[in-house]
Parts: sequence; structure tokens; C-alpha cells
Amino acid sequence: MHFRILVLFAAFLLPLPMMADTTYYFTGSNFSSFGTEAANSSSSGFTFGSSSYSTSDSVSGWFTVSAPLAANSYDGSNPKVFSFSDGQQTINETDAYFAVFELLTASDGSIKAWEIDAYLLPKGGKATGEIMLFGGVGYFINGYGPISNAVGGNAGHGGEAGVIFNSDGSMDLGESVTFGSWSTTPTSATPEPSSIVLMLSGLAGRAGVARRKFLRA
Repeated sequence: MHFRILVLFAAFLLPLPMMADTTYYFTGSNFSSFGTEAANSSSSGFTFGSSSYSTSDSVSGWFTVSAPLAANSYDGSNPKVFSFSDGQQTINETDAYFAVFELLTASDGSIKAWEIDAYLLPKGGKATGEIMLFGGVGYFINGYGPISNAVGGNAGHGGEAGVIFNSDGSMDLGESVTFGSWSTTPTSATPEPSSIVLMLSGLAGRAGVARRKFLRA
């Protein structure tokens, strides 16, 4: 009896914070242009329509952090896990040998501007693929100037792109010129000691009720 009273008293004294992983999900626009750039060529060597990509491909994916992104802040740290696909290849934290995450949040903590660039693990000393995401409003990226709602093109304007580096030195490319959107959800929750205390108090209460019923029987 005394133990149950002490447990309930401690539960009322302690706060109830939860430590939760948070996952941010990205949905991109379908590629509006695609083609192949021949090996060792200038941009004039780009051939539209000849590519592994098509207008049905798009960039989508997610990343997980140990706590929600802070409001009105910049975050340039890499998340604990991530995975992005462009319809032809998938890059995650295990397969990527290089990844950059630059995120700007709004007053509610949502992502309002972003630059994400991930390279697929190289083979023979060369990267085999790349996925890029640029978008949002009011963020300077790589000196291109602030992103605006009038999007079009690549870095600094908004959109997504996928690149496959072929063994012969050529590149397959796909690109959208409108940027996608983010959503978020907590993916798991680990209770802190105060929450564990509450759980124990509930169990103690149930045990007490069961004991009284047993003694009355």
C-alpha cells in the first residue's frame, strides 16, 4: 500500500515529456524534361527525350531526425536515416557516400525551404547517381539568390532532378521545374522516466483492485 502511494505521488510531481523520432516525407513533381548528355560533351551535347527517365518519374522520399526541427531555424546537419528515389534509383544513408541537407523552417516548424543533394555510392572511384531537391521560399542557395514562388530551372529556383552516371561517361538526366511538398509525422516514441512512473502507477492500481477483489471472494 505504501509503495503504491509513493509511486502515485512521484507521478504527479514529474512532467510528461516524450522523446520521439520525427520523419519528414517529401512528394515531388513529375519530371517535365529528360534526356542524355554524351560523354565529354558540353551542354550543347544534351539530347532531349533519350534517357532512362520519363515524365512518369519523380523524386520522393523521407528523412528521420531524433526530434522535430526547431521553428524559424536553419538546420544543416545530416539526419540519422534517409531514403530518396527518383523513379530509377534509390539513395539512402547506407548507399550514399556524400549527402547535403540544408533546411529552413517556418514558425510552425514545417520545412519552408530546402536543398538536399545525395550521391550514390561510387563504383570504381566514380559516383553512379545523384538525386537533388531544391525548393521553398526565401532561402539563398549556393549564391543563386532567394527562391521565389515563380519557379523554374534548377538550383536557386526550385525543382528536383535525378542523374545516372553511366559507365561510358554519359549521363541520363530527369528534371522537374516545380518544387514538391513536405509532410511530417512522429514515427516512434520512447517514454522518459516520468512516463514510466505513470505506467507503473497504473499497474500498481490495477494490482490493488485485483487484490481487494480476491480478498472479498
